[in-house]
Amino acid sequence: MWEAFPGGNVRLWKDHIRISDVVVTGCGFDDLCASAAEVLLVAEVTSPGNFRQDRIVKHADYAEAGIPFYLRVDLHDGVDAVQASAFELVGGTYREYATAPDGRLRLERPWPPAADLRAMARGR
Repeated sequence: MWEAFPGGNVRLWKDHIRISDVVVTGCGFDDLCASAAEVLLVAEVTSPGNFRQDRIVKHADYAEAGIPFYLRVDLHDGVDAVQASAFELVGGTYREYATAPDGRLRLERPWPPAADLRAMARGR
């Protein structure tokens, strides 16, 4: 059974941990850290201060560690312009398979949730 955890530590490889905004794992956390091998999806929410880190650095690290799905919610242009991109690991690199340019996220994999990201960002 998969569970989503906010603000989780993910051990990508020995001595390398990333803190994700959301971690979906089936094993919970051992010593407050989930192993990348046990993680189905990580999600990052960008802002002006961390945009490059989430969009480039973490994106590459999660792919190298073999995490199957990566979701990025971009808030760096503000709540009214929120966008999202969902990526699936294919051949060792992430391929974008879904976007939410209108702020409404619809996914087929790894499960079919739908979310109004603008409403969520406003706390509704």
